[in-house]
Amino acid sequence: MENRSLEQEARYQLMKTVYHPKSIAVIGASSDSKKEESSGWVGRLLQFGYKGEIYPINPKAGEILGLKAYATISDVPATIDYAIVVVPRHLVSASLEMCIIKGVKIAHIYTAGFSEVGTEEGIKLQRDLERIIKAGKTRVIGPNCMGVYCPSGGISFDIRFPKESGPVTFISQTGVGGRRLIQLATGRGLRFNKAVSYGNAIDLNVIDFLEDAISDEETKLILLYLEGLTDGRRFFHLIRDCPKPVVVLKAGLSESGSGAVASHTASLSGSRQIWQAFFKQTGAISVESLEEAVEQMLALQILPPIVGRKAGLVGRGGGIGVVAADLCEREGLKVPRLEAETRNRLAKITLADAGSSIRNPVEIGLGITGVSEHYVDGLQLVASDPNVDFIITFLNPEDYIHYGVKGWVDDISRALVKAKSILAKPFTVVFLPGQNVEVFESVLQIQRQCVKEGIGCFRDLEASIRAVGKLVTYYENRMNKVTGGMEGLNVMSGKEIIHRVRERGRTFLTEMESKELMKHAGIAVNEMKLVKSREEAISASEQMGYPIVLKISSPEVIHKSDAGGVKLGLTSREEVAAAYDDILRSVTHKYPKADIQGVTVQKAEKAGVEIIVGMSKDIQFGPVLMFGLGGIFVEVLKDVSFRIVPLTRKDAAAVIREIRGYPLLDGYRGAPAIDVQSLEDLLLQLSNFVLEYPEIKELDLNPVFCYSQGNLAVDARVILES
Repeated sequence: MENRSLEQEARYQLMKTVYHPKSIAVIGASSDSKKEESSGWVGRLLQFGYKGEIYPINPKAGEILGLKAYATISDVPATIDYAIVVVPRHLVSASLEMCIIKGVKIAHIYTAGFSEVGTEEGIKLQRDLERIIKAGKTRVIGPNCMGVYCPSGGISFDIRFPKESGPVTFISQTGVGGRRLIQLATGRGLRFNKAVSYGNAIDLNVIDFLEDAISDEETKLILLYLEGLTDGRRFFHLIRDCPKPVVVLKAGLSESGSGAVASHTASLSGSRQIWQAFFKQTGAISVESLEEAVEQMLALQILPPIVGRKAGLVGRGGGIGVVAADLCEREGLKVPRLEAETRNRLAKITLADAGSSIRNPVEIGLGITGVSEHYVDGLQLVASDPNVDFIITFLNPEDYIHYGVKGWVDDISRALVKAKSILAKPFTVVFLPGQNVEVFESVLQIQRQCVKEGIGCFRDLEASIRAVGKLVTYYENRMNKVTGGMEGLNVMSGKEIIHRVRERGRTFLTEMESKELMKHAGIAVNEMKLVKSREEAISASEQMGYPIVLKISSPEVIHKSDAGGVKLGLTSREEVAAAYDDILRSVTHKYPKADIQGVTVQKAEKAGVEIIVGMSKDIQFGPVLMFGLGGIFVEVLKDVSFRIVPLTRKDAAAVIREIRGYPLLDGYRGAPAIDVQSLEDLLLQLSNFVLEYPEIKELDLNPVFCYSQGNLAVDARVILES
């Protein structure tokens, strides 16, 4: 327990039982020995080499696979660390209750057919399990899950998995997909420290397993398959602060909306946009398929840190090289021109190789006679070029087989091992796929050999370039990672304003109330005054000075312009008087029952570059901030970006600069650049503010006028939680 808090020690002991239990009961073990041996959990444990005590539970059997069977778990004359429940779903509740009575520490419910099927009965059965869990101390994995694979613990849900441990921890919400990923990864030479499929997660969930993986010294890489989260904010903070590489396969990203919303921010945000913000802020690596997940884990495990985006491409076939260069550009990598000295030295060693090229991509006689004797020398020359940060080399074994080249597998293996030992920069190799069965088998053999030798070998050119591109981004994010130290002004209390609105039974704040609240956030807003007569409007206008803007003030009129409740650019007392009457007439006609508090008089501020800043709440991650240019850019083009709250200074800088319209802020065509520093401050102030006030559901500042010095919010809308 040295250097661990009580909470950390409790988590350590819990996960020690999950992955290394001393005794396991299988509730629902089959009395048919052949069936149990081929597909049952007792058979799996025995065949995988579990060293602890195994207790089969079946009232109709006296012995199962040479082990004494018990009618119920209560009959077992020993303590039980771990129980695997494989009974039909209508018997699961009773089995779980008996586990609690017995004092079982962990219950893995393998059985499916609960809320995941979407039926009324399935949902009811799962709610029964949730109720039962609260009555005892037994912790539950599942239901509807494969459970645990831990080579050092002797546990596996598939006896075909390797028994050697590795550096990867895999946490998966899917069972079959998780098994498929482990098969793909182990087939390529990757090894796992542990893996868990946790299914419906009625108790232990991704947060529990993730905290363990982060603190586990044997875990060097973390891989996650996710469909949903129950504590998105906790998850966000864990990943953002994690010192280890995290790869996430997020399934179920949908663009569908969540119903009618009143603010721009809420209407523009969606699951995909928020998850994109998550990856940018945390540095976690996003992958889109099981196959890509395997390639990315290989890259992380085998390749050293790559600093720089400049690729040296070495292969055979001009067209393939062009495709490779295009793929590099798509992934944000560069294919630079080699130095003249490098090209001259390449020319000397490749003169004898027909079809060779000394450009980047470089071709070094990798033709029908096998691997050129100049291949490794050429790789070394390209790697020594100051314009190259790493090398991607591609070979075509289909040709070697077609032309009957003997010993090409050994030749290539020796060449790659030699290159690994002498190259000063990272390099990866790709064997171009072919239709020949011999090609497939030979390439798989070389890929496994490469993994053993610490050589990055990928399934195809696109996969290699994508994996390297994401690896470079990961190390860039890691070098620039900012945690903690959220900047911004101290937030003054605005509770009185919110309390006043609540007392009146409202959730929508008027513009004046919203701007009062923004003042407490330290955000600059324009001057305004509420008036209740034509004469007061004229008087206030003359005090402020023309031109003037009039707006209706009513908590029921959310979209003021649509109701005829806004008049702009008024330059005289006559125009103000007429506009005041027009506003009241138009709004009362459209909203006859609206609570009209009056009309606000506002100075028409000097126009600047218009932006929109907003906040809405994501169902998984909570408050998120949106930033974008105003007007047509948000209404039609939806040129906006998002970040999860809280923001760091780095987040604030990035969210501003990644919109397509950023050049308009940076002084487009001779226009003065706006004060980006003050915009960053505004975002940080708003980030702190919404954390301080969880009562706020949605918020829009639209527009905010941005100037060469400072900025000014000239309209604001705040909506409270119901």
